[in-house]
Amino acid sequence: MPLLDLKNLSISRGEGERNRIIDSVSLTIDQGDIRALVGVSGAGMSLIMTAIVGIRRSGLTYSAERYRIDGTDVLKLSPAKNPPVYIIPTTQKAISVSTGIIRSITFPFE
Repeated sequence: MPLLDLKNLSISRGEGERNRIIDSVSLTIDQGDIRALVGVSGAGMSLIMTAIVGIRRSGLTYSAERYRIDGTDVLKLSPAKNPPVYIIPTTQKAISVSTGIIRSITFPFE
């Protein structure tokens, strides 16, 4: 059973596809996995991660086909009951272009 099972997360500002900010993001993480969400500034990584941990920004609509943490269906829980998920934020300075993204991300684990 996956530790995190997220299928088709979408985040919109208003109705309709033109207002969709995040479109159908799916992510599965098993116990012991390490994942990195990498993208250019403004691509929506922080919005995706805050949605996963249960932080909802006002004025936005959140939907997902499936969202389970350790088997618990988070979509059926009130926000106060969300299981703990932790984010380790980084800055652009933490990823060296000269070294490469993969090397910058995996370096601390060597």
